[in-house]
Amino acid sequence: MLKEKYSDELYLNLRIITIELENGEIETLLTNLTPKMMTTEDICQIYDYRWGIETNYNTFKNRLNIENYNGTKRITIEQDIYSQFIFYNIICYYNSYLNMLVNLQLSKKGKCDEDDEYQIDQANLIRNLNDGLMKVIVNPIKDNICEFTSDLIWKSSDELNKIKKKYKI
Repeated sequence: MLKEKYSDELYLNLRIITIELENGEIETLLTNLTPKMMTTEDICQIYDYRWGIETNYNTFKNRLNIENYNGTKRITIEQDIYSQFIFYNIICYYNSYLNMLVNLQLSKKGKCDEDDEYQIDQANLIRNLNDGLMKVIVNPIKDNICEFTSDLIWKSSDELNKIKKKYKI
């Protein structure tokens, strides 16, 4: 797409921005925005915001297989898409809830600094939801809900990821 759009151009004015992450990794960004239009700090902030969008696309495409449909009729495809969005909302709810629980527990036990924050592993959460959510939906009795919730908390908080710190410029 870009190739066709800019094929008649002799050259492009591009700017390379190098960002060092807290863990020492280097990120290299390419932009056509001049320093006058947007500072390096502004681009870092936008990149940080955009990263959440990129990870959401990745979740939909690779973990929820949003492009794989169970049929060819329009209504079937729409139902598949809507059900994946509902499932994604469930994932987001449990993700927020479990992250809050995990960080609260680690803080109470003194196992992390106040600057540290951890997240549960999203792929692990999705696997755990796939394993037990249907049982709760089909048979929503108190015992099933309690067992499912307890298992989900236990299994999903087993693997934690430390959240990346903001960029150093």
